[in-house]
Amino acid sequence: MSNIKSVDFVCKIDIPTGDAVYEIKSVILDNGKDVTSLAEIKCNADIKICDKTVTVPCDYRQNNDVVTLTAIYSDKKYDFTIKFSKWQLVFEDDFDGDQLDKLKWEHCPPFLRDKGFANYWHEEFSFVKDGCLVSRAYDTGGLDNRGKVVNLSGAIQTRGLFEHSYGYYEMYARPHQITGMWGAFWLVTGDMEDPDADDGTAEYGAEIDIAEILKPWGVSQIVHWDGWGDNTKSEDFHDYAAHIDIFDGKFHKFAFRWTPDEYIFLIDDVVTHRSNAGGICKVPGYMLVTTECGTWGGDWVLKEGEHSDMLVDYVKVWSTDDDFKG
Repeated sequence: MSNIKSVDFVCKIDIPTGDAVYEIKSVILDNGKDVTSLAEIKCNADIKICDKTVTVPCDYRQNNDVVTLTAIYSDKKYDFTIKFSKWQLVFEDDFDGDQLDKLKWEHCPPFLRDKGFANYWHEEFSFVKDGCLVSRAYDTGGLDNRGKVVNLSGAIQTRGLFEHSYGYYEMYARPHQITGMWGAFWLVTGDMEDPDADDGTAEYGAEIDIAEILKPWGVSQIVHWDGWGDNTKSEDFHDYAAHIDIFDGKFHKFAFRWTPDEYIFLIDDVVTHRSNAGGICKVPGYMLVTTECGTWGGDWVLKEGEHSDMLVDYVKVWSTDDDFKG
């Protein structure tokens, strides 16, 4: 009887704050035969194994560098090891204190965001209070000369202060609970700000919308590339992650895993979208936490002097050296 020669596996998801999932791709005998479907995978540790998928709990990974599993076929055993990624926290803001940390963030410029309403970003409407970033939408009570509702909202960015590429990005937030606006956590990288960019790829620049949270729809998670202009291209995808209730008045995790091969979007540690649209961006970018107001977000329900807040408990970014090898 032939012995097991090798076991190959791939990582499906590995994030610093959740479980890691690996898929067994092949179990090869020394005669070259692949017996994956017949082999049994076992582990002495508290690891979940189901249909050749291995799930390693977050708490196990926090206390161990590797896990050893055993492949069994016709009483032949073969031990193999899965080594976990090592994560380093490279950015953290818990929004403690009473003001925005200007070493980490700046207010976005106050220009018109014309998305159906006359919406202006204004620094007064991104501020720190009670351990949270408040990203506010505010009704001025006025109309512009086109008859459009004028509202102000908050927007901050890490441009020139913190710019990064591969890694894991996470925002813990309570979204706006009404229509007419959306809170957003997103990245701008490379040549995306160049309106003439037109190389047909996201490899040298992209807008990555980790989460645009809209009361009428859910959460939009999508990639754009080739600049903000006539050449803009977008991923043909809109699921809105509607199966996850994020308008329950509670805080939720909105996260993004950026690897050299794939984008992985998550809500509350659940993978909601995988993509390599436009090709994976390989240049760093900066983060934004914003509130946008526009018709995409549904009917405007605020009245003069009223406001709506998205509350952000933290924004964190982790990096692993594994992404930068090879």
